[in-house]
Amino acid sequence: MPRSSRRSSGRPVSRRTVLTHSLAAAGACGPLLSMPGGVFAAGSDQIRLGLVGCGGRGTGAVRLAAELDRSVRITALGDLFADQVATSATLLSSAVPAAFDCPPDRRFSGPDACRLVAGSEVDAVILAAPPATRPAHLAAVVAAGRHVYCETPAAVDEAGLVAARAAFRLAQDRGLTVASGLAWRHDPATVSLMSRIQAGLVGTPCSARIVSLVGLPWVAPRRMGCDAAEHEVRNWISSERHSGGGFVEQHIHAIDKVLWAFGDDRPVSVTALPARLGRPPLARYHFADGRSFDAAFGRRAGLPDDIEEVVWGSAGRIDLREATASDAGARFQAVMRTLVAAIRSGTRTDDAALLCRATEAALRGRQAITTGCEVA
Repeated sequence: MPRSSRRSSGRPVSRRTVLTHSLAAAGACGPLLSMPGGVFAAGSDQIRLGLVGCGGRGTGAVRLAAELDRSVRITALGDLFADQVATSATLLSSAVPAAFDCPPDRRFSGPDACRLVAGSEVDAVILAAPPATRPAHLAAVVAAGRHVYCETPAAVDEAGLVAARAAFRLAQDRGLTVASGLAWRHDPATVSLMSRIQAGLVGTPCSARIVSLVGLPWVAPRRMGCDAAEHEVRNWISSERHSGGGFVEQHIHAIDKVLWAFGDDRPVSVTALPARLGRPPLARYHFADGRSFDAAFGRRAGLPDDIEEVVWGSAGRIDLREATASDAGARFQAVMRTLVAAIRSGTRTDDAALLCRATEAALRGRQAITTGCEVA
């Protein structure tokens, strides 16, 4: 059978492009020196990572962790599809041979792959399978007592978010670290900007507008013998039931940045504004004190990305994209540093509340746009 691929749609910037930049940046800055403080695998100072979801994002994340810290070992791989596991193993064994300690008996495929990875000898698990799987995978990893890196979003619907929150509560009870794919939250340049906004850079943030018009998603070619259901899963990014749709799966990052700029308050309701002049419909988020922001997401072929992330305050405005135009690689490095440092030091870090808040906001915005009704 031909090997599944994750090909770019030709967009100027994609998550795959960001991943490539992050790996290049990791190589440029050199590895972190292993620091004393924790004993993990069989009396050594090794940190054992398992990966669930062996596509480009997951493989890149675990590779980046290994390149940043010489004590990291990649000891288990899992994916629904065996060919994805094999491709990831080949890439990792070549890219980070000293860190790759994953023999065939710790490479799992099928619907039970996550439970098997979590049940193997790992300290933490990176969850990067399609978003619809996230709640069940979180439950399996936390039940096994493993630290977790959770990609965004936490769920693709309300029922899944309830389940994810339950898993995160158990993680808190067990003292487990939860790092998330909200990479901007770990980016030093963005953290500095948000601190200045909250200190009065533009006065009190009153409104914002975040609009993303981007290219079509990557497409995995149809495989010989692949039925419609499997083809849909392999192309999960184009399937709302597997990805949550672009408004949830991709726009969650811009939504989270505005929530952050607004002090991480929870919107009290969301209403929809109709599409006009070829632009997608807007979700308008309302806060109890009268503030609001608008969010829209759309895909189109053949045109460059058009992205706007502007916050207006009582004393000025700021473009969040221009002000946080740091190397994408630095953001992903920062997340992996956070995860590894927390495991090493035993000092728990927890992104769960932020991830759930951003996921909830994205889901409510999608619902308002889809139904045309106010969502409280």
